[in-house]
Amino acid sequence: MLGPGASQAEDATIHNCPQPGKWAISVWDGADGTDTGQALAACGENAVDVAHYIDPDTQQWLGYFVGHAEISTLLTLDNRQEVIALGGAAVPTVTPVPSLTPTPAFTIHFINVGQGDATLIEADGKVDVLDILVLSVVGLTQCK
Repeated sequence: MLGPGASQAEDATIHNCPQPGKWAISVWDGADGTDTGQALAACGENAVDVAHYIDPDTQQWLGYFVGHAEISTLLTLDNRQEVIALGGAAVPTVTPVPSLTPTPAFTIHFINVGQGDATLIEADGKVDVLDILVLSVVGLTQCK
């Protein structure tokens, strides 16, 4: 049984898959020399965007960038190799909210009245004074 944050693809596993938009230290539990993209796909489709690893011999950073093979230097993973992985960005689901009533057309007029401003709202052919805003040295005061 896999613990929280683990994922399994065939007999191979990534332990501690990153959450969307978050970093995690993930561990490959599979065959040596596995293609990095294939190994990280064990977390799920588009679940990992980037992975980094410090080569213990050269002390150089190696990186894997999804969709950017030309700049990726972390080409394969070995069994029990740890990487710092960035979770793919979650795509929010947008549900449109239908309007039950039509929105009336309106116009807002701002009028300078000396020490402050008046706001007039014109809607459906009628004009109403919304408020008068008076500026002072202390701050804003509102008159209705």
